[in-house]
Amino acid sequence: MNSETRACQNCSQNFTIEPDDFSFYEKMGVPAPTHCPRCRRLRRLAWRNDSSLYSRECTLCQKKFISIYAPNSGFKVLCPKCFHSDDWNPYDYGVEYDPTKSFLEQCIALHKNTLALGVVNDNDIASINCLYPNDLAFSKNCAMVFIGWRLENVFNSFSLAAGKNLSDCLCIAEESQYTYDAVAANGVANCKSVYWCSSSVGCAFCYDCRGCTDCFMSSGLRNKKYFYKNQQYSKEDYEKILASYALETRSGYRKAREEYAEFIKSQPRKFAELQNSINCTGSDIIRGKNTKNSSFASFSEDSKYVHNGVTFKSCYDCEVGGETELAYDCITPDHSYHSIATITSWKNSYVAYCFDCHSSQNLLGCVGIKKGEYAILNKKYSKEAYEALYKKIVADMRARGEWGEFFPVTLSPFGYNETRALDQNPMSREEALAQGLVWQDEIQQTRDRETVAQNDVPDAIGDLSDAITNQILACISCNRNYKILPDELVLYKQLKVPVPEQCFFCRHREREKMRGGYDLVTRQCDCSNAAHNHGEGRCEKNFETFFTDRESRPIYCEDCYQRSII
Repeated sequence: MNSETRACQNCSQNFTIEPDDFSFYEKMGVPAPTHCPRCRRLRRLAWRNDSSLYSRECTLCQKKFISIYAPNSGFKVLCPKCFHSDDWNPYDYGVEYDPTKSFLEQCIALHKNTLALGVVNDNDIASINCLYPNDLAFSKNCAMVFIGWRLENVFNSFSLAAGKNLSDCLCIAEESQYTYDAVAANGVANCKSVYWCSSSVGCAFCYDCRGCTDCFMSSGLRNKKYFYKNQQYSKEDYEKILASYALETRSGYRKAREEYAEFIKSQPRKFAELQNSINCTGSDIIRGKNTKNSSFASFSEDSKYVHNGVTFKSCYDCEVGGETELAYDCITPDHSYHSIATITSWKNSYVAYCFDCHSSQNLLGCVGIKKGEYAILNKKYSKEAYEALYKKIVADMRARGEWGEFFPVTLSPFGYNETRALDQNPMSREEALAQGLVWQDEIQQTRDRETVAQNDVPDAIGDLSDAITNQILACISCNRNYKILPDELVLYKQLKVPVPEQCFFCRHREREKMRGGYDLVTRQCDCSNAAHNHGEGRCEKNFETFFTDRESRPIYCEDCYQRSII
């Protein structure tokens, strides 16, 4: 089969479907998509609320807990422990399929009428002592962690697959320890403000330094020690320079951050981070194979348009996930096989259009089923009856143009401003409502309740008493209130870093900006160094990258970048 160009039914932009894509869609039993990759991703993201959290009461145990569903959402919610218990029966909410109505709308109606998993985590089940997490599993002593598993003593972080004693980290695929403020830093320890670094110890304010020890304010180093601003120093001189910044103080850390921002502007950045990968495009992929147009998708193979997860195998259009095979247009289909348009459904096989279903097989349009099989819209069937009705529903959906399409953005249970879609495709309240989207006017935030002014917080972490954990601070950027947790303070003291002056959300937003974007563009290498074997003038090589012309740093092709590292 040849490549085919189609016009997106949503934005009208052309997109290409390759022969391998058609093979995947045939394997999954779905038609080729009608939306371009970007619109497909935005549609999924509008159904994903990661970190807009609300105080709710569990419908069963009446205990307060943190939920992703606002009180005015219309959803009755369960805490994770009650959701996974035998104290309720999701089959009690089962309904008959109505062939005169849209199946997707029937799924969404069932979702709203069934008791909902209020927040996606396994605290008190497979995780222990985890506060305010969402999409977290198999972890211990964590707080404010979103999208992660196999973590211990981790705080204020997003998209981590392994790590201990971390705070303010983003996109870590391989275990790092005792590190503060890191992006895509794998196998690092005792580091501060390191970005795209690996196998390094004791580094601070470094970009793409690998195998390094005790390096500061540097970029593009390999197996170096005692480097400052990419220059070698003696141990004694290096330690004097580092001590002069007083990184254990707020003023010193602020100075270093501002200086690093100026330093890094002139340092080249590689067009993509594809380490030990074969035939991959996108970025932040380690040991990948045939994984295209993807970001933070390490250890994945034969996949396309997968983001913010690890170990995807033969998956397309997935947002978050791990150890997943044959998934299409899904949100967090962890440990599953053959999933179509599922949302936070784990450890399943052959499921489609399901919400919060776990350890099940052969489900269609179900909500909250655990260890079940052969069910449609939460109604049980015999194997033979299930297969017959399944075929009829798929035929009906094909006739309506629904089969293989994700749930409509306009029917999302979340306000557009609660979801990750807003970050990737910003719009105002008026613009969202004009497009038929939901907007949440009552996002839970606390302001003007601070009990101590930032100027009254001691500058040095060593001068800070445990009493700070009883105080309420106000973010210097957005004025949102936040607190320092006792275990979080212990980690800051161990790392000798000051308590942050911004709330978690502002800090995370700044780290996320470092990633560039999610839409590949073609651009030319910025290198003009004649010594890099391309002669006088600018290198003529083109490449696909997530970094547009708005990126302030020079973006280099692989050859020019390799020639620039030290």
